[in-house]
Formats: sequence, structure tokens, C-alpha cells
Amino acid sequence: MPNIAQRFRLVLWLFGFYVGLGTILRSALWWAFGLRTGIPPSHLATILPLGAINDLIEATYLFTPLTLYTAALPDRLYQSAWNRNVLWAGFALTVVALLYLGPVEYYLFEEFDSRFNIVATDYLIFPHEVFNDIWTAYPVGRTVTFVVILAAIILWLARRFIADSQAGRTDVKSRWLIGAAHAGVVAVLAATIHAGTLAPSGDRIATQLAVNGHSQFFEALRTSEIDYHAYYRSLTPEESYRILRNELAASGGELATTQLGRLDRRFAGNPSGLGKLNVVVVME
Repeated sequence: MPNIAQRFRLVLWLFGFYVGLGTILRSALWWAFGLRTGIPPSHLATILPLGAINDLIEATYLFTPLTLYTAALPDRLYQSAWNRNVLWAGFALTVVALLYLGPVEYYLFEEFDSRFNIVATDYLIFPHEVFNDIWTAYPVGRTVTFVVILAAIILWLARRFIADSQAGRTDVKSRWLIGAAHAGVVAVLAATIHAGTLAPSGDRIATQLAVNGHSQFFEALRTSEIDYHAYYRSLTPEESYRILRNELAASGGELATTQLGRLDRRFAGNPSGLGKLNVVVVME
């Protein structure tokens, strides 16, 4: 009898692993940073379910190639020895990458109170400029060692998933129906749900805990934008203008205009001549 569930067992395992890892990371971020910023345990009843949905959505994007690959290969090719090696290599790289990105998100959150953002994309685009700083500031060696050991344990425990997925025959129509359904869900998600949509409103830290860091990274990579007011203290133009006028008033002169954005000043002529001149240096 055809066994479609068995063929896609590896895909389902990675979905569960991704959502479970996201839940663990989200809980750790709340414990280390959210709790001290005033987010009570009761808010986890909203943050964790929304976060799991966000992780599930991102997993749908990330594992689309694997679903289509699993659906497209005939039984003879999928059960071959070379495909077993391909699946093992891809599976191992995925597990190691996801485990490594967990501590990376943790340390980024520690510094910026944020998931991946434009800063993370700059680290990726300009690695030589920041590599020494990252190596000096963070325990990269210990993190990599821990990730490799943990990944080895997980791969050993999950070793039967690949073997099981290659056993038994499948029905071509059922395989392609699952592949088409996955692609259709991706299309619907891309058209309807924006990164960061499913998150609590009103508290930036709670929002950052609920969103998915990988989706935030791809959004920053696509737009090269950051919410300036969320990360930097700022004043309204009116308030800034008022403070600057008060500061300039101490140096004398008379404001020639009260128009917002202009600070023209008028000084009385010096009867003794030009006197001591000012030198203005403009630097960018």
C-alpha cells in the first residue's frame, strides 16, 4: 500500500523541530530580557501561541524546496543510496544552521532588544568589517562547539527518519497533490500575511518576542529599512526647535524669524570693526 505520510516524515519532523526550537528560544528570550522589562508570565499565553504560528508560517517558506523535492522524485530515485546521502547532508546542515542561529538571535536580542534586523543583514553583507568585533565580543568558539555536539546528538536520535522516509512505495498523484498544496499555501501566505503581523501590539519587546527572527531578517534584507523611532530616542521637530532656540539665546543675538526649521539670528554691528571672527567647521 502506498505510504505518503512515511515519505514526507522528514518534512514533518523538520516542521516540528523548527517550531519547537522557536518556542524554546522565545521562552529563553522572555526569561532573560522580557521579564526584566515588565512583561509578566501571563503575557506568554498570547506570545507563545502567536510565536508558534509565526514559526509555522516561516517553516512553510523554508521547507518548500524539500517538500517539492520529496514530491518530485520517483520511488526508485528517492530510495537510492545517493539520495540517502543527499538527504543526510541537507538534514545535517539544516539542523546545525538552525541550532547555531538560536544563540545568534539571543546575543543580538541582548544588545538591541530585537530579533534580526538591518544590523544583522549588515553583518552578513560586510563580514570582514565585523568579524573581529564579533569574535572578540561573543563566545563564538564555545557556541560552535556546543552546537556541533548538540547537533550530533539530535542527528543520532533522528537517524531513523531518513531511513523510514525511503521505505515503501508511494502514489505519484498523491505526492504531487501534497507538493501543489504546499506551494499553494506559500502563495496565499505571501499575498496575505506580512512579517510581524501576528504579534501583540503596544509593547515593542513583546512584539519582538512573538515575531519570527528569520522572517524579520528576510524582510530587512528586502527593504533595507529599520523603524528609527523604535530603536533611537527622538524628539518632535517642535520640541527640538524649542530646545535649540533656548540654547542659542545664551550666546546673544536676536532671532530674525520664528519660522519652524529656521534659526536666522541678527547681531548688532560692532562699532570697533569686525572684531573676533568665528570659524565654522562643517563635518560629515
